[in-house]
Amino acid sequence: MVRLSLFLLYEWKVAEDSPWGPYVRMLGESVSEDLPMFWPAEDLAHLQGTAVVFPPDATPGATLQAAFEEHVLPLMAREGSVFPEATRDAEAFARALSWVMSRAFQGELNFQCDGSCVPHLGTDADVKKGGPFMIPVFDMFNHSSVEAKRNTKLRHDGDFLYCVAETDIKAG
Repeated sequence: MVRLSLFLLYEWKVAEDSPWGPYVRMLGESVSEDLPMFWPAEDLAHLQGTAVVFPPDATPGATLQAAFEEHVLPLMAREGSVFPEATRDAEAFARALSWVMSRAFQGELNFQCDGSCVPHLGTDADVKKGGPFMIPVFDMFNHSSVEAKRNTKLRHDGDFLYCVAETDIKAG
């Protein structure tokens, strides 16, 4: 998740002519960080007794800030000019991380890396499964990690990606 978040942060803040530019700009303009890890403690208290578990005294925002300072910031500094000083910002990283957490999915998609660290879809030899992946448009479909709650599945046939409804989907 951290690598994909850093990739998105770079594309959002640094790479002006990137082929990913329109997609990343759309994320920046339209996707809010409304995930429990950004909620204040009083809102998190309403989640007690649900599947989303935070200790009563949880401060996920502070934990994220500490993790950024301890792990992410040194990595960005080590990469030097790849991450200019203006990108070394915990809030911008948290925003990119929220895009990954709310829109990425794992596995069932092969990709190969051509050395540029940009994934390419393909069926060639030496492909790996993994993730997280973010594919424009598909990232808006329900791709829950709970199989019973999924309603679409991404398929790959030759040079084409397509989605298949796995369940009936009500109009509207």
